[in-house]
Amino acid sequence: MPEMRVAIAGAGPAGASLAWLLARRGIGVTLIERQTDFAREFRGEGLMPGGVDALRQMGLEAELDRLPQSRIHRLEVYLNGRRELELDVASLPRETPLPRFVSQPALLEMLVVQAAKLADFELLRGTTVRDLVYAGDRVAGLRIEDAKGARELRCDYLIGCDGRASAVRKRAGLDRPRRAPSFDVVWCKLPLPEFMRGVVRGCIDRAHFAICFESPDGGLQLGWAIDKGGFGDIRRGGIEHWVGELASSVPDDLA
Repeated sequence: MPEMRVAIAGAGPAGASLAWLLARRGIGVTLIERQTDFAREFRGEGLMPGGVDALRQMGLEAELDRLPQSRIHRLEVYLNGRRELELDVASLPRETPLPRFVSQPALLEMLVVQAAKLADFELLRGTTVRDLVYAGDRVAGLRIEDAKGARELRCDYLIGCDGRASAVRKRAGLDRPRRAPSFDVVWCKLPLPEFMRGVVRGCIDRAHFAICFESPDGGLQLGWAIDKGGFGDIRRGGIEHWVGELASSVPDDLA
């Protein structure tokens, strides 16, 4: 048995990667995930060059290459409906770091499968963190709940990777005010037009910003930046209104 036990709350990219790295060093790890699986809709599927390089340094480059993904072949930027920039990725030096669009469920599953090959790794799916356990003034574990009921899980170190509404951070009194973004993003997925295959396109006008790209499952992922808190007004206007508004801010072929 390892001399040290680490519990990690949250099996997102940060938690799953850290669990694999610690387990590879021979440290006992329990990874706790509230969901029973990763088969849900994610929007943050853009893996930036730094993330690609981190996985390469972890020795997982071959596993990453086998995941469902789309790669960028061309970048286009439109301003007020006119194309102002077109960049062919093939014209760049081969060593130029580029982002990829990778299926996040597949990425997370790959990370926990790799970690499960190591000696003292444990993944608790469908498990919710309810509270922290203290020994004096030190955190000594956490109270968790799953389909079988509530119980305590003891650990030497507890790491919270459980997102913006982190239960670990809140229960530990580490919560602090966060600067709210000045915009929201409305996401939707459409059938992929052939002219958008391998293309990332940004569209900017006086009132809007939209970005679209080929998603890992072969669709067209489209993100539309709107005023913070403005989604209710968009919904009340009806689908024809907001589709028309969005179409007016992109080039004719995409509109």
